Amino acid sequence: SNTNIDPDALQIILWLRDAGFTAYIVGGAVRDLIVGNKPKDFDIVTDATPSKIKRLFRNSRIIGKRFRIVHVVFGQKIFEVSTFRSNADGSSVGNEFGTIDEDVLRRDFTINALYYDPIQEQVVDYVGGMRDIKKHVLRPVIPLDRIFTDDPVRMLRAIKYSAKTDAKISFSLRHKIRANASLLSQIAPSRLTEELLKILNSGCAAEIVGEALDTDLYMALQPAAT
Repeated sequence: SNTNIDPDALQIILWLRDAGFTAYIVGGAVRDLIVGNKPKDFDIVTDATPSKIKRLFRNSRIIGKRFRIVHVVFGQKIFEVSTFRSNADGSSVGNEFGTIDEDVLRRDFTINALYYDPIQEQVVDYVGGMRDIKKHVLRPVIPLDRIFTDDPVRMLRAIKYSAKTDAKISFSLRHKIRANASLLSQIAPSRLTEELLKILNSGCAAEIVGEALDTDLYMALQPAAT
């Protein structure tokens, strides 16, 4: 229901549409809306480039070095607006702009790769994410041989999504996480701290920590733990 969507997020999408761009709510907010929860955050994706978004919203700033995205500010609220990314070079972490059907192939898991058009009230699903939400299955979009080497933080997101949505982690996915757990040591402490705070504020921290222990990820979050 659009009643569960922040009116400022709707306003951003309307402004982008009025300026001739496409725009969708994407990711975890769509997943929450589908299962009947009220999302805390609303990420927006569009075909407008960061510079064009910045010109459209005076209350915005471009952030990031590897990924240039735009934060649009309404009072105390910050909305992340990103541009469709390309996977033409085979990378799932590159910063080349692309189309929605390229962008979806860079999303980590199917349940997180859904786009919602609040104007038409339609979910755009390229990868079977609706089915996987209903079946409580956590299925990667990016091939297993590179999903975690491209970005090791996706392992933490996997156990977080599993706990939050009661989605089953397959044997092959769990095995891959354990095999790549050491890659988290390459991640900047500030980024790991950000993920830890998300876990603590998730409402299911105990379940996520249990999964982190089972998949050998916990020591990366708390290296001093014994």
